[in-house]
Amino acid sequence: MLLAAGRGATVAGIDAAPALLDIVRVRVPGASLAVADLEDPLPFDAGDFDVVTAFNSVQYAADPVAALRNMSQVTRPGGFVSVLVWGPPAQCESGVLFAELGPLMPPAPPGAPGAIS
Repeated sequence: MLLAAGRGATVAGIDAAPALLDIVRVRVPGASLAVADLEDPLPFDAGDFDVVTAFNSVQYAADPVAALRNMSQVTRPGGFVSVLVWGPPAQCESGVLFAELGPLMPPAPPGAPGAIS
């Protein structure tokens, strides 16, 4: 978000973890933020966004298909949805990020695929 806001984009976001949104509020004061789950209806109108991104989040959704459907609904026709998920820490360049962000993340739903325990 910080990079996009720095380039003049109007940014908005959700997260299930209020502590992560607190960090964003400090770094990107103008962002429109809400605590929400991806698989629930998103707190934005249909077609609100040119680009929707999900970083290390869809794998935690109890219903990933619903999460992707919700993301596409708030993306304008012809817009872009970008989803990034992680792999095993030994094969992931973002391992350091996972170690730092882990304590801020909500627990994965029971049986969620790809969850690190």
